[in-house]
Amino acid sequence: MFKKIPLLIIATIMVVGCTQSHTDLYELQQAFESDQYNKAFKISQELALEGDPDAQYTLGYLFYSGLGTEKNIPLGEYWIQIAAEQGQANAVHAMQLIQQSRLLAPNLPDSSSEDFNNPDQQLYSQP
Repeated sequence: MFKKIPLLIIATIMVVGCTQSHTDLYELQQAFESDQYNKAFKISQELALEGDPDAQYTLGYLFYSGLGTEKNIPLGEYWIQIAAEQGQANAVHAMQLIQQSRLLAPNLPDSSSEDFNNPDQQLYSQP
């Protein structure tokens, strides 16, 4: 189900305007494609806090998958949802997949958890 998500992240990172964050998003793309997930986590974290929806989606994916940081599904969902609320298309799609999977496996952690509602608590956790 989530096999297509890495490709969506790369496509999302590639589709950006010519802004200051363009360089950072390019660096994020390079880190992600070369499996430098710790670096991708750091870059996406900085850009996500600045409000970049592509970086928010990427940060959510990294948390959700445990790449570059400790796996934290509720925190991953939080960032994916923030990006989806800004209209980031891949994040909207990912939230639909998450909701569908919750219907099939109702015991998955969800957005009602404490981590989801207080992301600052674990925002900077890294392995």
